[in-house]
Amino acid sequence: MTGSEMTKRALEKLPPRIAESCRNAASLYGGRINEIRLRKGSPASLTIRGENIVLGISATEAELEESVRTFCESSLYSHADTICSGYIAARGGFRVGVCGRAVVRGGEIQSVTDISSLNIRIPERVIGCADRAYEIMAEDDFSRGILVWSVPGMGKTTLLRELAARLATGKRARRVALVDTRYELSPGIEGIGIIDVLGGYPRAEGIEIAKRTLGAQVIICDEIADRDDAEAILQAHNSGICVAASAHASSAQPLMTEEPLAGLFRAGVFGTYYGLLAQDKGSFVADVRRIKKP
Repeated sequence: MTGSEMTKRALEKLPPRIAESCRNAASLYGGRINEIRLRKGSPASLTIRGENIVLGISATEAELEESVRTFCESSLYSHADTICSGYIAARGGFRVGVCGRAVVRGGEIQSVTDISSLNIRIPERVIGCADRAYEIMAEDDFSRGILVWSVPGMGKTTLLRELAARLATGKRARRVALVDTRYELSPGIEGIGIIDVLGGYPRAEGIEIAKRTLGAQVIICDEIADRDDAEAILQAHNSGICVAASAHASSAQPLMTEEPLAGLFRAGVFGTYYGLLAQDKGSFVADVRRIKKP
């Protein structure tokens, strides 16, 4: 499904007056919508090519409630767990960030009430954007992985999604396990190549299952951050599995020197640290650091 088709579907799920305002703004600014943000009592906004476009319209409490029901397909209960984690994994590949009042008991979020804002992220396939990353991995004969880093919103998930499709197709197709913890990696590539999708699994557990039961040659996961993630990735690497992952960072240095991810650098898990600095006509301006084998 193209980005335009995904945008059309997202707008169809919004209250009509807000959808119309989004269409008008997208036409005026001449770009595909990446995110739609609705806020109760404050202006709605769009993100188009990294720019924030403030709309002259605010969502009412009733419109926010209607939007939540629509993205949950009128089944709030079935989405309760992810809402407590800050998002709705909606049918069609949309992830909706949810902000409201947390009800906390025993140090854990039990529910979220008085929803005040939504962030609808619209996934997009950018075919070809991962070609360089793929070629680097192929030069290493897929013996070491790649860590994609950038500040939030630069396109890490988009690149990993295309890398999965590239790895799992063609004459050198690899068995790819996609650990899609927040249901963001797989939209648009379902049914492409030899990809197994572990949707909603915690990263560390998904990586372990991919290693132990799926016979994966490449494991791909998004937004690694904690010690459990790092340990699972190290074990996969020690089992001969190549890992492609992403992490939030403003430079490669802390990923190499600060725990818990520094241990992966010392072990040579990632042959390349691939930093996304800017988007450029369907590709990325990247800071690519090749790492010598330990």
